[in-house]
Amino acid sequence: MAFSSVAEVAELNGVDSESGMPPVVQSNFPCRRMRRLMAAGMSMMALLAAVSVTIVGLSVIIARTPRHDSIMPKEQLDQEWDAEPTWKKASCDDLVLVKPVECILNNLGGKGPDSGSEAMIFRAKVSANDSSIDGRGVLIAVRATTPYNMDPLNRFNGKRGKFFAIGVRAGTEVSLQIRVYDEATKQPLVLPHFSISFFDLDVDPGPRARKYVIARDFQQYYVAHGSQISVDTHANGSTKFRAMTPDVGLDNPVEKESEALTDLSKSKGVTLQYFDRDSIYVTVGAEDGGGIRGFLFSLRPSIICTKSRIGGQSMDPQDMFI
Repeated sequence: MAFSSVAEVAELNGVDSESGMPPVVQSNFPCRRMRRLMAAGMSMMALLAAVSVTIVGLSVIIARTPRHDSIMPKEQLDQEWDAEPTWKKASCDDLVLVKPVECILNNLGGKGPDSGSEAMIFRAKVSANDSSIDGRGVLIAVRATTPYNMDPLNRFNGKRGKFFAIGVRAGTEVSLQIRVYDEATKQPLVLPHFSISFFDLDVDPGPRARKYVIARDFQQYYVAHGSQISVDTHANGSTKFRAMTPDVGLDNPVEKESEALTDLSKSKGVTLQYFDRDSIYVTVGAEDGGGIRGFLFSLRPSIICTKSRIGGQSMDPQDMFI
């Protein structure tokens, strides 16, 4: 059924289960394969460490758990791919980028500043090598699946530069459903690679409100070499990405530029990668403290594929495959 208005997109953008989260999906990788991936990842890490000696400051990306793909040389990945064709691989050039254009409804959880449907709706545009979706106009609907404890005068939420933005009161959390719709048909749009990257995961140096992100059902995650966030997997299958170091101001991504990040910004972020999805579920929160903590995120694989800004210059990411 097609939607007749943007408001209907928000109204019909319900969750898929009473819990507000999708069922736990077990890893697709058998133990034998995980051991090979871990060994390959360790070898590649050693190689990349040697490279970073000569290219100072270059972010090296690793997957820090055997649940998820380790980075490995393209030649070896090609061999693995040929041996087990059920695996997916893609270079940064093959991944999907969703670029926000404007926020047309800003009322997450009914907390304003707009009125009407309890959601945030963004107009956005898809950039991809896949001609069937490249340039496609889309609507991004963000809906709270748990109570959202926020001041109605909230002015942080919305589009900030090239990023999506959500504020969370210290000592609270909110679970979110983020869904992509084709703008023309108003139908959910499945992306072959659905990426989301969170930035500026830090600890407020005053009231000590520590930011965190909780997610599950993703295929893999990526953090920067020298990451300043902890990663903990829980018994229910969820993974918590938790800030470990104080906010120093300089770690914030430049809101007007999402195509290049400093190594410091990358060290306080995480990219989550999903396959063949039209929606994802995440929880964002801040531990006890005071005030409002802001979350900036992009729908692109920023930690692994975005250029690194070093000494005022933008450096291309390494030729990585996922």
